[in-house]
Amino acid sequence: MDEPELHEPHDRKKAKRRSVLKRLTVVNAVFIVAIIALAGISISLFGLMNHYYDAKYRAQYELVTSLADSMDTAARNGITYMVKADDQDYERIGSAVYAHTRILWAQDAANAIYVMYPRESKESNAFFSLNGAIGSLEHVVAGYLSKLQNALQHNETYVSNATVNALLSNATLEISTLKDLLVAGIDQSRDWYKSPYSLVKRMDLAAITSASTQLMDTSHELRELFGYFG
Repeated sequence: MDEPELHEPHDRKKAKRRSVLKRLTVVNAVFIVAIIALAGISISLFGLMNHYYDAKYRAQYELVTSLADSMDTAARNGITYMVKADDQDYERIGSAVYAHTRILWAQDAANAIYVMYPRESKESNAFFSLNGAIGSLEHVVAGYLSKLQNALQHNETYVSNATVNALLSNATLEISTLKDLLVAGIDQSRDWYKSPYSLVKRMDLAAITSASTQLMDTSHELRELFGYFG
């Protein structure tokens, strides 16, 4: 049987309100489901973001400690001994090779930290400067190694002059300063693996940039001298 028509205005109003309430109920239900879904996605994304930063900061710890150690050992166990005229030629060549290798490792680590941050940020600028300074020093050590090897091939001994030795001594001091600035980012009170944190945020980035510029200048002086000392 057909549904009876609603003739009374009051009945029509009641039916209209029921229809509106029904539509609102459906809309509210959809809205609630969407909110719950978005909340779940947000929680998931927050967890992923935390995992990302934890992984980033663990990697950063490894890179910073490797960078600091590579620079320190390149200076103390490499550059310091490659200039010692009292050591055997093959020992000095070995020291130069060691210094060169460690400097290359340091350069890779500095570059890896540099690309962790947006370009032109204070973090990327500091490590871009450091990377450039290390690269310039690498050319110096490679040039010194070449002179040692060429001298050995001619049964001669290469001994650098006082000016070069003084500049190389300055370079080792500047490397030591940079190493100290890098390790200052380590929080000795925290377990870096269980509770990862940003070492870079704890560093004096302006001081790193300044010390990198000094090392770059020293390296440039040495590179200019390579064509003139014997």
